[in-house]
Amino acid sequence: MPAPKKLPECFDSEFIQAWHSTYNLTECDQGEYERLLSCVSEDLSKDKMTWSTFHDILTWKSKRIKGLLQGKGKSKEDQKVYTHALNKCRLAPEDAKIQILADLQGIGIPTASTVLHFMYPHRFPISDVRTIQVLNYFKENVHKSQSLNGYKLFRACLLRLQTENPKWNLRQLDMALFGFHKLNKELFKKKY
Repeated sequence: MPAPKKLPECFDSEFIQAWHSTYNLTECDQGEYERLLSCVSEDLSKDKMTWSTFHDILTWKSKRIKGLLQGKGKSKEDQKVYTHALNKCRLAPEDAKIQILADLQGIGIPTASTVLHFMYPHRFPISDVRTIQVLNYFKENVHKSQSLNGYKLFRACLLRLQTENPKWNLRQLDMALFGFHKLNKELFKKKY
């Protein structure tokens, strides 16, 4: 499907309809995304999150993250640090979950939001500089910082937009924003 030619004036259901499928023009990870959702769901049904699933999520987000982990995640002891935090996160109140993961070596807010998205796909959007830039392009005034407070503003915005456009889930909103950015890079040469 070619990208829509006309630039949209606002982020609404029409925008999502026009742009969410453009994600697949530049990315080819939807099958892996769906596989990971299934793996995480299976893990959580057993009241745990495994190292293997976590490792696969990191690979999906960005292969370079694994090199930033404590001990590069190679030893069983290093892996236990992460799986312990994942399980602590699972039991924590919703507003504390992201900080537990973001405090881990090599993780940070964008990766923590990705892990949480796979754990809770209807409650945690994936933070990405591209989606933040597009939201700011549409005057949503989302904080550019990848800080905890920045993520809270981003999440509140995405959850509000999803409520305003109930036909679409958070993943579809993300795909629309990401696809729009990838196919309109010239709009984002100036900082939003």
